[in-house]
Amino acid sequence: MNESINEYLLVIQPHEDLIEKIIAIKKGFSEAYQCEQALHLKPQITLIKFS
Repeated sequence: MNESINEYLLVIQPHEDLIEKIIAIKKGFSEAYQCEQALHLKPQITLIKFS
């Protein structure tokens, strides 16, 4: 039997002005610490993760 498990996230996404500010901060962090992964994560607040 092949069972699949689905995972769900309940997140809050900031308004557009705040997203732009967060992206600028993340870009500075990425450049200062050579961490490219910081650029590819979406600005969000995860409230809960469940399956």
